[in-house]
Amino acid sequence: MKQSFKKYLVTIFIIANLMMMMRAQFDQKSPVINYVYTPITFIQNYFSMWRGWSMFAPEPMRMNAYIDAIVTFEDETEYVYNFLNIEDESLYERYIYGERLRKYMTDGLRLDSKSYLWKDAAKFVLKKIASTHFKKKPVSVTLRRRWQPLTHFDLELVPHRTKVDKNVFNKYEYYTYEVSP
Repeated sequence: MKQSFKKYLVTIFIIANLMMMMRAQFDQKSPVINYVYTPITFIQNYFSMWRGWSMFAPEPMRMNAYIDAIVTFEDETEYVYNFLNIEDESLYERYIYGERLRKYMTDGLRLDSKSYLWKDAAKFVLKKIASTHFKKKPVSVTLRRRWQPLTHFDLELVPHRTKVDKNVFNKYEYYTYEVSP
């Protein structure tokens, strides 16, 4: 009895690993594939092993984009909170949370279709600045899209982790959260 249980566990482990290896070859938008891979998705997300190809193919993003927030205080001063500055993070920080956070910002929080995330993002900013700006009372948090088109995407290679002048980015304030008294 005990021996057969071990065989089942080993078989499940082998099948799960094979499914993980084959997953990248299937259409990620297929409802059938998503249904079949539901238990595998849980395992891969738990152990941070899932890497989708949407960043690279079939149409990579043709712009540098990020999100920041402008916190306005009662005395009318402002503070700009940057959600993520991946250039300044160590390799460990980028691996553990940096790339996922960047992906969340560019493919999630930035888009109008994900507006249900905006209020929570504004509250997150308030929590983050509470320890450094505890003497000031925030009045509002405004989320702002920042982007710079990559004009010669196919001709010009920008070296990885190149510092970019943030003043050349376009900006658009798209959500304001009013802090309740």
